[in-house]
Amino acid sequence: KAKKAKEIGLVNKVYPDSKLEEETYRIARHIGEHSMMVLKFIKNAVRISYQLNTNSGFAYEKKLLALCFNTKEKDEGVKRFLKKEGF
Repeated sequence: KAKKAKEIGLVNKVYPDSKLEEETYRIARHIGEHSMMVLKFIKNAVRISYQLNTNSGFAYEKKLLALCFNTKEKDEGVKRFLKKEGF
């Protein structure tokens, strides 16, 4: 079933049972490294997307994106990214 879910694009990755917990924690740590505000915006955008048509959904996401770019966290994130990339 998992292989079929990956084939049809329902999931991105499939892990054996022996690796599932390890990979789950790895992904959770990766997500946790990001801004909690941005994560909340993403969850909100996904949740509301079921209620809006495409154009309204894009407009809503655009507003959320603008909010993300007007934060101190954005500046800190850009600095971390540039440092990581060697700039």
